Amino acid sequence: MARPAKPIATRKGHFTKDEIKKRKAAEDKLNTPNRDIVAPNDLTDKQRDIFNTVVEWLRPAETLGLLDVPLIAQFARCKDRIDTIEHRIDNDPELLFDKDLSYNQDRCFKQYVRLMNELGLSPQSRAKLAISLTKNEEKTTIADILNGEE
Repeated sequence: MARPAKPIATRKGHFTKDEIKKRKAAEDKLNTPNRDIVAPNDLTDKQRDIFNTVVEWLRPAETLGLLDVPLIAQFARCKDRIDTIEHRIDNDPELLFDKDLSYNQDRCFKQYVRLMNELGLSPQSRAKLAISLTKNEEKTTIADILNGEE
């Protein structure tokens, strides 16, 4: 199964300076500053709060762009739906045996986990990103030293 592409800043491997420069320029064209990311108007207040929280969590990574808005909005909707289902079950434990509700809960949770991985919010995706960033920093530092750059 093919792995999703990662930003060049988080990639490990051998890339020439020219390849890195071209890839970075292409990514910069697609990314817009984090300050431009605003929740869509069709989200509820609770979903908007979730959206804004996720944007704040991801802001330090500086990988967000306007193209990420639909993905984050879908994540907010999904999280809100899971919370709603859980609240209903907490208030009426008999709903645990409702097939349709269980099906929807399972479907929403699977989508939620997939979106967490896509956004880098799951523990394993954060760990992979941290490993990649650490390795890239080490390689850049060693390469700079070898090239006489400081």
